Amino acid sequence: MFLAALAAAGLGTVLATASSSPGHASRAQVPLGRCSGGSAPAVAFSVPLPGRPGQMLLSKGTLWVAIWGVRWGRPGRLLALQPNSGRLLRTIRLPITPMRFVAGFGSLWLTGAGRGRRYSGVLQLDPSSGRVLRVIRGAHALGSALAATRRIVWVAGADTFPPGHEERSGVYFVYRIDPRQGAVVDRVRLPRSTSIDLVGDGPAVWVTGWRAVPKLSEAGRVLFRQPIVGSGWSIARAGEGVWVTHTFYGSRRDRNPPPARELLRIREHSKPHLTRIQLEESPWEVSSAAGVAWVAAGEDTHQVLRLVDTRAPSIPTAVPVPGGIVQGIQAVRNGAWVSQVKPNRLSKIC
Repeated sequence: MFLAALAAAGLGTVLATASSSPGHASRAQVPLGRCSGGSAPAVAFSVPLPGRPGQMLLSKGTLWVAIWGVRWGRPGRLLALQPNSGRLLRTIRLPITPMRFVAGFGSLWLTGAGRGRRYSGVLQLDPSSGRVLRVIRGAHALGSALAATRRIVWVAGADTFPPGHEERSGVYFVYRIDPRQGAVVDRVRLPRSTSIDLVGDGPAVWVTGWRAVPKLSEAGRVLFRQPIVGSGWSIARAGEGVWVTHTFYGSRRDRNPPPARELLRIREHSKPHLTRIQLEESPWEVSSAAGVAWVAAGEDTHQVLRLVDTRAPSIPTAVPVPGGIVQGIQAVRNGAWVSQVKPNRLSKIC
């Protein structure tokens, strides 16, 4: 399953070699609903999807949902949805299977998997028309994770390297893209850590991976570094710091690293910098909004965890998500959207 695949390789390798195909869209017409404002969070309604969902992104009043191709590497789609109701606003057809994307500078910036070199790199898309404006390539293989800061689009390096030269793997770097030039202008060596996921924070970027969670300035200078044991797989902004899923112990050289079962709260300007929140299962995605973190943990799960951001470690509350297996989470101000497979659909929690 998902976590077993992640354990076998770095994120870029997993996404580049995955062969899962989307299931059939649900034929059930689930009526659109509204949040009732009840005290206990629960699924308010669900909407069907036309294929297997990938990443979600909330940006400027639009909920974007990636839909994988019929087979990995085949053309996929981005769906633009109304974030309160899940109503479909428009569909963007893509020449590749979408992996990760971020909004910034009036565009969508997207990585994906496809055949041939034509779309090998970071795609800059017009969010209104869906037209590919540019394909940005680097001197080294670019990975999948993306983030946008005030002046820069960041992309993680891919976990590829010449035979026998693991020290030259791209996963030890992040790359700076100047959105005005539409080109990679620099690569930044990470401080004794790797790049798995990124998140923008105004004029800075946070990076999570193996061994540490650093914060970098837009020029690539290290502003803060929090050592960790093992790897953080997903990162989300939170107040004066970030949430990080502590997914594995061991190192990236381990074929099957032992699972970690913690959510980390990292604060840059107050002590303790690091707070560990124990979970029953290994977490693999976190999203946050309005002082609440939502976490996907465990394999074949039909629930997510909700945590309120407080100084003292909060107690995770499990929220059941009936139906399909949880695939991903996007926090919103009044709850969260959860993507599911078998069947493919979105469920709104509030």
